[in-house]
Amino acid sequence: IPQWVKIINLAKEAALVCPQIRYIGWDITIKSNNDLVIIEGNSGADPDVTQIQDQIGKWPLFKPYLDEIRSLEMK
Repeated sequence: IPQWVKIINLAKEAALVCPQIRYIGWDITIKSNNDLVIIEGNSGADPDVTQIQDQIGKWPLFKPYLDEIRSLEMK
C-alpha cells in the first residue's frame, strides 16, 4: 500500500482528536496528487465482514500481512 506509514500516522493523528472513542475504522484514500484524505471514521467498523459470505475465518490469510505491517518501523 503506497504511503502506508503516512496513512498510519494520519489515522493516529485523527484518533487523538477525540480520544474517548477507543475504536474507529478509518477510510483513507490517496488522491491522484498523492495527498492523503480521510473520507470518514466508522465507530462500527467491522473487520470480520470479509467472512460473512462463506462463514470461514480469514485470520490465517490476514496474519502474515499484519505481522509484516507490525515489523515496519513507524516513523
